[in-house]
Amino acid sequence: MPPAKQIDLSPRNPAVDFNVNPVEYFLPPLNSASQNTQAATQEGLEIGARLFNSKTNETIKDVVYYVNITRLQPRGDGSYGNEKWILGDMFQSEKAGVLRLDIWSSGSSNYTFVDGSRSPLLQSYVTDEQGKVRVNSSELLKPGKYHMRVQAFGVNGCFNFDGDSALKLDSYWTVTLQDKNHLVISPH
Repeated sequence: MPPAKQIDLSPRNPAVDFNVNPVEYFLPPLNSASQNTQAATQEGLEIGARLFNSKTNETIKDVVYYVNITRLQPRGDGSYGNEKWILGDMFQSEKAGVLRLDIWSSGSSNYTFVDGSRSPLLQSYVTDEQGKVRVNSSELLKPGKYHMRVQAFGVNGCFNFDGDSALKLDSYWTVTLQDKNHLVISPH
């Protein structure tokens, strides 16, 4: 069997960027009769990544991303210690090339659920044509400091199984609670 074809993105001058939108987010009221309807229709917090050519700013299409999101656990001295794992999976964005995790919460349970279909080959979640996939997670809407590692796992059907040479981006953001249902998100 021939060796796996390695990704060579050097002619495309690859870079990855990260965004969080909006920077202010209002949670639906808990325990309201219309909570499930609101969660299904409300625009969620969007966390995104994009692989692009740094010289032309052109988005590179047909990308498989590996995404790992954790919340850093605060220590008593104001520093941060261990990370609590929240999400770790692969996402395939064929048409858009971008990845947009649409974060929403249908309640206060401590779980994360990706609402999407998986590709038969890689078992990665497949995004819609705009690169979106919905993620139900009250964990990602809790106050705290978060870490997201995005790795370009594959491009145009070529896959890189060597984690050391893959294109990676580490991003951090903080969620603070302004009042009962008002969150402020601050990327670092």
